Amino acid sequence: MLNFDHAFIVTYGRSGSTLLQGVLNTIPGAEIRGENGNALFVLFQAARHLRITSPHGKKANDPTHPWYGAHLIDHEMFEAELVAAFKGNVMAGSEHNLLRGFKEIRYQTMTRDQLWDYLAFLRQYFPRTAFIMNTRNLDEVIASNARAKHMIGEAELRHADQNFRDYAAEFPDHAYHTHYDDFTADPLVLRGLFDFLGARMDEDAVAKVMGRTHSMRTR
Repeated sequence: MLNFDHAFIVTYGRSGSTLLQGVLNTIPGAEIRGENGNALFVLFQAARHLRITSPHGKKANDPTHPWYGAHLIDHEMFEAELVAAFKGNVMAGSEHNLLRGFKEIRYQTMTRDQLWDYLAFLRQYFPRTAFIMNTRNLDEVIASNARAKHMIGEAELRHADQNFRDYAAEFPDHAYHTHYDDFTADPLVLRGLFDFLGARMDEDAVAKVMGRTHSMRTR
């Protein structure tokens, strides 16, 4: 039995996360999918924005009130149904896998508080969740983004990178920090990640993955 049921790769673009996704999928019974445009974060924001109506609920039963109808909103149901729709569509077919999740790169604009709150939200709705905070040499990431003409600022990337490291340090029970430069130089470094997840590392399978081109965007 693995230590977790869900695993989410938290990173930024050009970090080698597609390669890491492939590595995780060598675990028997794992299905770690690719990006989804950070759609779940948008749903998280929708649920949080709707809660703005909460203070007005008791007074909003009068049609002359600007928040009329707010008293009828079931915030918990709205939030739960958003997540259920995401699971039923974006993650459809993975519910029977031993380890399921996805990778996402769109975190660089989040504040520290937003990231912490969002990851707490994920842990609430995805039981036994692990976060894999993946980083890479930032000078290389910045140069790669510039070559691709991605409009991502250096300050944002450095802020996100530090947030990932801080989160992994603060929550070692469910977060693990990987660094692209380390595991590409020596794939055996990944044993720590596999141990964290409670999975056996198949060195041959990992070597095959490491020998394949996953995404040109990791370069």
